[in-house]
Amino acid sequence: NLKSHQINSKSTSPSIDCRINSILSYHGMLLIGTNTQGIIRVQDHKIIDTISPDNSLLPSYNILKLKSDQHKFYAATNKGYVKFWTDKQHHILRSKSFSMSDGLPSDQINDLIALNDTAYLATNDGLVMVDENA
Repeated sequence: NLKSHQINSKSTSPSIDCRINSILSYHGMLLIGTNTQGIIRVQDHKIIDTISPDNSLLPSYNILKLKSDQHKFYAATNKGYVKFWTDKQHHILRSKSFSMSDGLPSDQINDLIALNDTAYLATNDGLVMVDENA
């Protein structure tokens, strides 16, 4: 309300009662990165599904950042990062996790961005550039 300088905090969206670290708008849906529940996908004010270690799509429930690049989205976690490929209906076609066992200097991925064919990862041990075609 511009006159009273108040925000109406009545929720019209689904109840998500945990710490939220990142929110991403991805082709008409919200991807919500949480601290304890993985990624919650919301469309039309309804929870569609949850991506988590329970369905073997994430190495951790702790999602630090979410980013996207066309038909891919990325999740930075405290146990590496995950790249997801989706189809035109935004169903997950496949995912691939990357961690120290793949050559990263740290599993703690604090932030990331994908530009062209390179993923840039902000880790506790510096900046890492990953060639997406390799």
